[in-house]
Amino acid sequence: MLASNGKTIALAEAGAQVLVHYGTSIDDARSVVERIRAKGGKAEAVGAALADSEGPANVMVHGRFSGTGRPSAWIAVDILRIENGQRAEHWDVLQDEATSANSVSGLPMFGTAFPG
Repeated sequence: MLASNGKTIALAEAGAQVLVHYGTSIDDARSVVERIRAKGGKAEAVGAALADSEGPANVMVHGRFSGTGRPSAWIAVDILRIENGQRAEHWDVLQDEATSANSVSGLPMFGTAFPG
């Protein structure tokens, strides 16, 4: 199994929507995803050769951080450009999660429903 599957499942049980990365075993990653979904969690399996210089030129990580005592969750996005196997550029943004009242698109930032 994946080395971090216990942590991944614990995050999902706590309400996180998780991506299960696989480097060599899609079957192991799918097994973890199935276990999370069977318990009502949200998960997807993804694969990318992150350590390979021929791998992706751009990587994006999108997260939602709640339960911090703030009035709304924080939404974080990091975008990295990879060149010759090294991080060439890094952009990030941290903002309060949009509500149904202030969403420009009328859509939630995560999932299909606004928090609340």
